[in-house]
Amino acid sequence: MFEERAFGYLHRAFATLFVIYVMIPLAITAVMAFSDDNVIRFPIRGFSLRWFGQFLNDSQWINAAWNSLEIALLTAVMAMALALPASYALAHGRRARPVLQTLMVLPLFVPGVVLGISVAMGLGSVTIFGTELFGSKFLVACAHTL
Repeated sequence: MFEERAFGYLHRAFATLFVIYVMIPLAITAVMAFSDDNVIRFPIRGFSLRWFGQFLNDSQWINAAWNSLEIALLTAVMAMALALPASYALAHGRRARPVLQTLMVLPLFVPGVVLGISVAMGLGSVTIFGTELFGSKFLVACAHTL
């Protein structure tokens, strides 16, 4: 009884420390976004929306944000299209479970740079409906899905 309660307290303490460890850099970054200085310094000396205005008035940043959003949505759709049948097969397929688990964990053992380059080399020369995949948002989403 005592051990379970102690483990529960330790578990909560570790979870709390982990959340604090993750949230502090995010909070500092969010506060720094409102700084009016040209140099990053903490604590900030004054609050301003200048950086947000510059971001919203620069078409290059807006295009980059839209590209990121499109790739993120495409990646989410492709991940769901792969995850739903995989989860069903893992839940109901007794014989195929070890093979599926191995295939699903395999991309974790390949470094991201190697995986990205191999996807670009493997699918980069492919043309679909007259459009090359190399440099396309679809190819970037494929690499992110893995």
